[in-house]
Amino acid sequence: MVCTQYIDKLSEYLNKGYKIIGDDLMNSLKMMYIFALIIFPLFIVGCGDDEDVILPPKSETQQPVDTKKDTPNPELSIPAPFKDAIGALKQGMEEKNVNLYLDAFWNDEYWYQSDLGTDDIADDVTFDNINWEQESIQRLFSTYDGISVEFSKIEINDNAETVTVKGHHKLLASVAKGKSLPGGYQKVFAEGDNVFYFKKRGIEWRIYRWEQQEMSRDEIDKVYADLNMRPPDGALIQTWGGLKAR
Repeated sequence: MVCTQYIDKLSEYLNKGYKIIGDDLMNSLKMMYIFALIIFPLFIVGCGDDEDVILPPKSETQQPVDTKKDTPNPELSIPAPFKDAIGALKQGMEEKNVNLYLDAFWNDEYWYQSDLGTDDIADDVTFDNINWEQESIQRLFSTYDGISVEFSKIEINDNAETVTVKGHHKLLASVAKGKSLPGGYQKVFAEGDNVFYFKKRGIEWRIYRWEQQEMSRDEIDKVYADLNMRPPDGALIQTWGGLKAR
Protein backbone atom coordinates (compact mmCIF):
# COMPACT_ATOMS: atom_id res chain seq x y z
CA MET A 1 0.00 0.00 0.00
CA VAL A 2 1.02 3.64 -0.48
CA CYS A 3 0.90 4.25 3.31
CA THR A 4 3.52 1.56 4.01
CA GLN A 5 5.78 2.95 1.31
CA TYR A 6 5.69 6.38 2.89
CA ILE A 7 6.46 5.01 6.39
CA ASP A 8 9.43 3.04 5.07
CA LYS A 9 10.69 6.11 3.29
CA LEU A 10 10.39 8.25 6.40
CA SER A 11 12.27 5.67 8.49
CA GLU A 12 15.04 5.62 5.91
CA TYR A 13 15.45 9.36 6.01
CA LEU A 14 15.29 9.50 9.80
CA ASN A 15 18.03 6.86 10.06
CA LYS A 16 20.16 8.93 7.78
CA GLY A 17 19.42 11.98 9.92
CA TYR A 18 20.51 10.28 13.15
CA LYS A 19 23.82 9.25 11.59
CA ILE A 20 24.52 12.78 10.54
CA ILE A 21 23.64 14.35 13.95
CA GLY A 22 26.96 13.36 15.49
CA ASP A 23 28.97 15.19 12.83
CA ASP A 24 26.95 18.24 12.29
CA LEU A 25 23.87 18.67 14.50
CA MET A 26 22.59 21.83 12.92
CA ASN A 27 22.79 20.54 9.36
CA SER A 28 21.08 17.33 10.40
CA LEU A 29 18.22 19.17 12.04
CA LYS A 30 17.74 21.29 8.95
CA MET A 31 17.72 18.24 6.70
CA MET A 32 15.22 16.44 8.90
CA TYR A 33 12.99 19.52 8.98
CA ILE A 34 13.04 19.74 5.20
CA PHE A 35 12.31 16.03 4.83
CA ALA A 36 9.45 16.29 7.30
CA LEU A 37 7.89 19.16 5.35
CA ILE A 38 8.00 17.13 2.15
CA ILE A 39 7.03 13.71 3.44
CA PHE A 40 4.44 14.47 6.13
CA PRO A 41 1.72 15.79 3.76
CA LEU A 42 2.25 12.78 1.56
CA PHE A 43 2.06 10.54 4.62
CA ILE A 44 -1.25 12.07 5.65
CA VAL A 45 -2.73 11.63 2.19
CA GLY A 46 -1.39 8.13 1.66
CA CYS A 47 -2.42 6.81 5.08
CA GLY A 48 -5.99 7.93 5.01
CA ASP A 49 -8.73 5.37 5.16
CA ASP A 50 -9.27 3.60 1.93
CA GLU A 51 -12.30 5.00 0.21
CA ASP A 52 -15.01 2.50 -0.46
CA VAL A 53 -15.22 1.71 -4.13
CA ILE A 54 -18.81 2.27 -5.16
CA LEU A 55 -19.74 -0.01 -8.01
CA PRO A 56 -22.68 0.79 -10.21
CA PRO A 57 -25.67 -1.34 -9.32
CA LYS A 58 -25.84 -4.58 -11.19
CA SER A 59 -28.53 -4.39 -13.79
CA GLU A 60 -30.89 -7.26 -14.06
CA THR A 61 -29.96 -9.70 -16.73
CA GLN A 62 -31.65 -8.55 -19.88
CA GLN A 63 -33.45 -11.30 -21.68
CA PRO A 64 -33.34 -10.99 -25.44
CA VAL A 65 -36.56 -9.56 -26.75
CA ASP A 66 -38.28 -11.89 -29.13
CA THR A 67 -39.71 -9.67 -31.80
CA LYS A 68 -41.38 -12.61 -33.43
CA LYS A 69 -45.03 -12.58 -32.50
CA ASP A 70 -46.72 -15.93 -32.40
CA THR A 71 -49.77 -16.13 -34.49
CA PRO A 72 -52.73 -16.73 -32.19
CA ASN A 73 -54.35 -20.11 -32.66
CA PRO A 74 -58.07 -19.82 -31.86
CA GLU A 75 -58.43 -23.61 -31.81
CA LEU A 76 -56.39 -23.69 -28.58
CA SER A 77 -59.31 -22.04 -26.82
CA ILE A 78 -61.46 -25.15 -27.29
CA PRO A 79 -61.71 -27.06 -23.97
CA ALA A 80 -59.84 -30.36 -24.09
CA PRO A 81 -62.82 -32.76 -24.12
CA PHE A 82 -64.23 -31.11 -27.26
CA LYS A 83 -60.87 -30.21 -28.77
CA ASP A 84 -60.14 -33.92 -29.24
CA ALA A 85 -63.15 -34.41 -31.52
CA ILE A 86 -62.74 -31.17 -33.47
CA GLY A 87 -59.02 -31.89 -33.72
CA ALA A 88 -59.79 -35.32 -35.19
CA LEU A 89 -62.13 -33.72 -37.71
CA LYS A 90 -59.54 -31.12 -38.73
CA GLN A 91 -56.57 -33.49 -38.79
CA GLY A 92 -58.56 -36.17 -40.58
CA MET A 93 -59.48 -33.64 -43.29
CA GLU A 94 -55.95 -32.34 -43.72
CA GLU A 95 -54.35 -35.78 -43.72
CA LYS A 96 -57.16 -37.33 -45.79
CA ASN A 97 -57.58 -39.94 -43.10
CA VAL A 98 -61.16 -41.21 -43.20
CA ASN A 99 -61.01 -43.23 -39.98
CA LEU A 100 -59.53 -40.36 -37.98
CA TYR A 101 -62.14 -37.99 -39.41
CA LEU A 102 -65.00 -40.31 -38.44
CA ASP A 103 -63.62 -40.60 -34.89
CA ALA A 104 -65.04 -37.12 -34.27
CA PHE A 105 -68.63 -38.46 -34.39
CA TRP A 106 -70.98 -40.83 -32.63
CA ASN A 107 -71.79 -43.14 -35.52
CA ASP A 108 -75.13 -44.44 -34.31
CA GLU A 109 -76.94 -41.09 -34.12
CA TYR A 110 -75.09 -38.83 -36.53
CA TRP A 111 -76.88 -35.93 -38.22
CA TYR A 112 -75.42 -33.28 -40.55
CA GLN A 113 -77.03 -30.29 -42.25
CA SER A 114 -75.69 -27.49 -44.45
CA ASP A 115 -77.75 -24.57 -45.74
CA LEU A 116 -75.36 -24.17 -48.73
CA GLY A 117 -75.29 -20.42 -48.08
CA THR A 118 -78.94 -19.82 -48.97
CA ASP A 119 -82.19 -19.18 -47.11
CA ASP A 120 -83.98 -21.85 -49.10
CA ILE A 121 -84.33 -24.96 -46.98
CA ALA A 122 -85.23 -26.95 -50.07
CA ASP A 123 -81.60 -27.02 -51.21
CA ASP A 124 -80.13 -27.99 -47.85
CA VAL A 125 -77.74 -30.91 -47.71
CA THR A 126 -78.70 -33.33 -44.94
CA PHE A 127 -77.14 -36.60 -43.81
CA ASP A 128 -78.80 -38.64 -41.10
CA ASN A 129 -76.53 -41.62 -41.50
CA ILE A 130 -72.80 -41.86 -40.82
CA ASN A 131 -72.36 -43.94 -43.96
CA TRP A 132 -73.42 -40.99 -46.07
CA GLU A 133 -70.87 -38.84 -44.28
CA GLN A 134 -68.20 -41.42 -44.97
CA GLU A 135 -69.07 -41.64 -48.67
CA SER A 136 -69.10 -37.84 -49.03
CA ILE A 137 -65.74 -37.34 -47.33
CA GLN A 138 -64.12 -40.10 -49.40
CA ARG A 139 -65.39 -38.38 -52.52
CA LEU A 140 -64.01 -35.05 -51.33
CA PHE A 141 -60.62 -36.62 -50.55
CA SER A 142 -60.41 -38.14 -54.03
CA THR A 143 -61.13 -34.78 -55.65
CA TYR A 144 -58.92 -32.40 -53.63
CA ASP A 145 -55.39 -32.27 -52.25
CA GLY A 146 -53.70 -29.91 -49.81
CA ILE A 147 -56.84 -29.49 -47.73
CA SER A 148 -56.52 -26.85 -45.01
CA VAL A 149 -59.18 -26.23 -42.35
CA GLU A 150 -59.18 -23.40 -39.82
CA PHE A 151 -61.63 -22.88 -36.96
CA SER A 152 -61.99 -19.57 -35.13
CA LYS A 153 -64.45 -17.51 -33.04
CA ILE A 154 -65.04 -20.42 -30.71
CA GLU A 155 -68.02 -20.25 -28.34
CA ILE A 156 -69.09 -22.87 -25.78
CA ASN A 157 -72.66 -23.34 -24.56
CA ASP A 158 -73.00 -25.90 -21.79
CA ASN A 159 -76.25 -27.28 -20.42
CA ALA A 160 -77.33 -30.35 -18.52
CA GLU A 161 -77.66 -32.70 -21.48
CA THR A 162 -75.44 -31.52 -24.32
CA VAL A 163 -72.69 -29.06 -25.11
CA THR A 164 -72.62 -26.95 -28.25
CA VAL A 165 -69.42 -25.57 -29.70
CA LYS A 166 -69.76 -22.80 -32.27
CA GLY A 167 -66.93 -21.92 -34.59
CA HIS A 168 -66.20 -20.14 -37.84
CA HIS A 169 -64.51 -22.20 -40.54
CA LYS A 170 -62.30 -21.55 -43.53
CA LEU A 171 -61.53 -24.39 -45.90
CA LEU A 172 -59.03 -24.27 -48.76
CA ALA A 173 -58.14 -27.12 -51.09
CA SER A 174 -56.40 -27.69 -54.41
CA VAL A 175 -57.63 -29.77 -57.29
CA ALA A 176 -56.21 -33.28 -57.23
CA LYS A 177 -54.13 -34.51 -60.15
CA GLY A 178 -56.32 -35.58 -63.04
CA LYS A 179 -59.30 -33.54 -61.79
CA SER A 180 -60.61 -30.20 -63.05
CA LEU A 181 -62.93 -27.42 -61.95
CA PRO A 182 -65.24 -25.21 -64.02
CA GLY A 183 -63.61 -22.02 -65.27
CA GLY A 184 -60.10 -23.40 -64.96
CA TYR A 185 -59.91 -22.84 -61.21
CA GLN A 186 -57.18 -24.70 -59.36
CA LYS A 187 -58.52 -24.27 -55.82
CA VAL A 188 -61.77 -24.15 -53.88
CA PHE A 189 -62.52 -22.00 -50.87
CA ALA A 190 -65.34 -22.24 -48.35
CA GLU A 191 -66.21 -20.14 -45.31
CA GLY A 192 -69.04 -20.12 -42.81
CA ASP A 193 -70.22 -20.97 -39.31
CA ASN A 194 -70.64 -24.29 -37.55
CA VAL A 195 -72.54 -25.55 -34.57
CA PHE A 196 -71.24 -28.83 -33.17
CA TYR A 197 -73.50 -30.66 -30.71
CA PHE A 198 -71.56 -32.87 -28.31
CA LYS A 199 -72.70 -35.78 -26.20
CA LYS A 200 -70.69 -37.57 -23.54
CA ARG A 201 -70.50 -41.33 -23.22
CA GLY A 202 -68.34 -42.62 -20.42
CA ILE A 203 -65.45 -40.18 -20.39
CA GLU A 204 -65.53 -39.35 -24.10
CA TRP A 205 -67.21 -36.45 -25.87
CA ARG A 206 -68.06 -36.73 -29.57
CA ILE A 207 -70.15 -34.84 -32.08
CA TYR A 208 -73.58 -36.26 -32.78
CA ARG A 209 -75.05 -33.31 -34.69
CA TRP A 210 -73.36 -30.79 -36.99
CA GLU A 211 -75.04 -27.74 -38.50
CA GLN A 212 -73.39 -25.40 -40.99
CA GLN A 213 -74.56 -21.90 -41.86
CA GLU A 214 -72.35 -21.19 -44.83
CA MET A 215 -71.44 -18.00 -46.62
CA SER A 216 -72.42 -17.61 -50.26
CA ARG A 217 -70.03 -16.40 -52.90
CA ASP A 218 -71.56 -12.91 -52.81
CA GLU A 219 -71.26 -12.77 -49.00
CA ILE A 220 -67.62 -13.83 -49.08
CA ASP A 221 -66.78 -11.35 -51.83
CA LYS A 222 -68.43 -8.54 -49.85
CA VAL A 223 -66.68 -9.39 -46.57
CA TYR A 224 -63.27 -9.48 -48.21
CA ALA A 225 -63.94 -6.31 -50.19
CA ASP A 226 -64.85 -4.49 -46.96
CA LEU A 227 -61.52 -5.62 -45.55
CA ASN A 228 -59.69 -4.48 -48.71
CA MET A 229 -58.72 -8.09 -49.25
CA ARG A 230 -59.68 -10.83 -51.61
CA PRO A 231 -60.23 -14.57 -51.21
CA PRO A 232 -57.33 -16.86 -52.15
CA ASP A 233 -56.22 -16.36 -55.74
CA GLY A 234 -57.46 -18.92 -58.20
CA ALA A 235 -60.06 -20.28 -55.80
CA LEU A 236 -63.63 -21.09 -56.67
CA ILE A 237 -65.97 -19.98 -53.88
CA GLN A 238 -67.93 -23.00 -52.73
CA THR A 239 -69.61 -24.34 -49.61
CA TRP A 240 -68.33 -27.15 -47.44
CA GLY A 241 -71.66 -28.92 -47.73
CA GLY A 242 -71.61 -28.44 -51.48
CA LEU A 243 -68.18 -30.05 -51.74
CA LYS A 244 -69.39 -33.02 -49.72
CA ALA A 245 -72.60 -33.40 -51.72
CA ARG A 246 -70.97 -33.50 -55.15
